[in-house]
Amino acid sequence: MSDREINVVVVGISIAGMTVAKAVAALSKQGYPNLRVIAIDKNEYYYHAIGAPRAVVDKEFSKKLLIPLKNLLRSSELDPEDPKHQFIQAPVVSVTKNSVVLSDGQTIAFDYLVLSTGARNKVPAHYQGPTVADAQRHMSLINDSVQRVKNILIVGGGPVGVEIAGEIAFAFKGKNVTLVHSAERLLPLNFKPGLSNGAVDKLERLGVKVVLNERIDIPNNIAFDCSIRPLTLSGSSGAKYSSDLQILTTGITYESDYLRDLEAALNVSLRHSNGSIKVKPTLQLDCDSMSNVFVP
Repeated sequence: MSDREINVVVVGISIAGMTVAKAVAALSKQGYPNLRVIAIDKNEYYYHAIGAPRAVVDKEFSKKLLIPLKNLLRSSELDPEDPKHQFIQAPVVSVTKNSVVLSDGQTIAFDYLVLSTGARNKVPAHYQGPTVADAQRHMSLINDSVQRVKNILIVGGGPVGVEIAGEIAFAFKGKNVTLVHSAERLLPLNFKPGLSNGAVDKLERLGVKVVLNERIDIPNNIAFDCSIRPLTLSGSSGAKYSSDLQILTTGITYESDYLRDLEAALNVSLRHSNGSIKVKPTLQLDCDSMSNVFVP
């Protein structure tokens, strides 16, 4: 067996990326000593997004959602202080046929590449900032905004929108919270109707105004970042919705722009129209010439 080091580069250290990185690092101690893991993430922390709705109303709780990646990695087979493996905090801006390019221009060669960059939600289910301090500062600003205003409009009645509406109405009695959803009932349509009806009932008992079958016209020239902004938006019915703070919970944005250069070099489309990466049933990138790239 060759003693050449085999670089396994994992981009995106959330649940999937962390699992893969730990597993490969463990293999390096179990008969595959040539394996070397290079874990890369744009942030220095893992964000436990499932708790985002509570963090909107509870500053102390929000601090528990940001876990330094080095702490998580150190508790596993992938220890950043082990010179064999490496954790790099930096955004990946491009991928070539055999390397990834970081925002500072550094190039990291790979034998195998794992892309687990996933997708991001809109603020406040997603916080901005590469460091824990940055993210906490952003969380605090959002929490302050929610506390200060009287009228809040939430657009999007999926699980995140429903939870945020409930958390705000429960924590801050007397606020005017309106939840507008474009479908005929709350939550995804593959959920049982009883669950959707129960959500409406509980929200209304908390004082939330729930509006269904209404699509809000969202201006493209406004950054909806949970800043206080008195604004009136129009619905598809012609109704007007005035609020001091607007929260959009209308879907996700896939993190895949870094594949543009590779698509151009290979003259192939590696992404669907919504930005999600094309993947084979084997979890390999849907590109025969890049069979060493995986997308878990």
